[in-house]
Amino acid sequence: MIGRGARSVVARGDARSGSSRDGGGLSPRAPRGPSSPSSPSSPSSPRGTSGAASRRRGRPKPLRTLAGAALLAASCAALTPARDARAEAPYRLGPTLRAPPARVVTLAPSLTEIVLELGARRALVGVSRYDDAAEVSALPRVGGYLDPSPEAILALRPDLLLVEPSPGNRAVVERLAALGVPVLVLPLRNVADTLTSIRAVADALGRRDEGAAATARLEGALSRLRSCAGERTPRTLVVYGWQPLVAAGPGSFADELLSLVGAANAAAGLAGPYPTLSVEAVLASEPAHVLDASGGHGAMPPLEAFAPQVHKLRTSAFFRPGPRLVEAAEELCAILRPADGPAADASREVRGLAPKAGARGQR
Repeated sequence: MIGRGARSVVARGDARSGSSRDGGGLSPRAPRGPSSPSSPSSPSSPRGTSGAASRRRGRPKPLRTLAGAALLAASCAALTPARDARAEAPYRLGPTLRAPPARVVTLAPSLTEIVLELGARRALVGVSRYDDAAEVSALPRVGGYLDPSPEAILALRPDLLLVEPSPGNRAVVERLAALGVPVLVLPLRNVADTLTSIRAVADALGRRDEGAAATARLEGALSRLRSCAGERTPRTLVVYGWQPLVAAGPGSFADELLSLVGAANAAAGLAGPYPTLSVEAVLASEPAHVLDASGGHGAMPPLEAFAPQVHKLRTSAFFRPGPRLVEAAEELCAILRPADGPAADASREVRGLAPKAGARGQR
């Protein structure tokens, strides 16, 4: 996978430009200042050498300078992506794929679930430590979303690495791209991102028809689930962690799902998508429902006033934007609407369109 040419280009780029291999060309080290070994004031200047002679020896030859500049420009053009970790759309790093990949590594469960949804299980050779789908239980783990192991990834010889962008994994991912691993970076923050990423992965895997079918199923299911929104808009608080108490604020994935099914986010007036609250703030927000999406991480503080309205969510899809997002919307409808209302009818209609992780076969 990692050709000699790719390694030599990176090595030459490091030697000539001073750029960091860990940064993959995106985080060059600061260039040397005006003081250099050829400067008269430099401690390394030979004794007895005049400043003029030193400057003449230290002056770079024009041809060599142009060649170095050309190499640096070529290296940066090859290794620098068009977008950064805050990108709004999928983008690629590293070499261009010439054929559908046969060895795929993913760095997030949502990305694994997209590959499974497209029927490409046999292409997967490595996943993150957080992946829990039954189909990938025997696959090697390559670290986490924020701390992937470059050694473990390279050992699997991937011809495609699927990544959700984060400042925490950026240096490792760019280093792998610089070493010759093709990378597809896929933002996953909301429903639109999910649909776009499914199409992008489908294109990369040579499964465009499967991608179109998967997004059509999800769009149809979500459209039908919108019918569970009635005249009421129950105030609902989604909690991702109890110690500290972290809620789904405006702009979060859960906030979008609440709006989709017709509920009002009790944390909508707070700052940021994942604000930290006090118990007093929770009480002051007066939610009709408190949805526990913590997965058992941290003990719930005393909320006796809301005991009848605290619901433990069964699906992990609330914090994994991906093809299982219909599960999250279905569970919201089941909780927030009467059992004999439109929510139940919509949920029964779409159930099974988005298979749960662990229920897909190898297609």
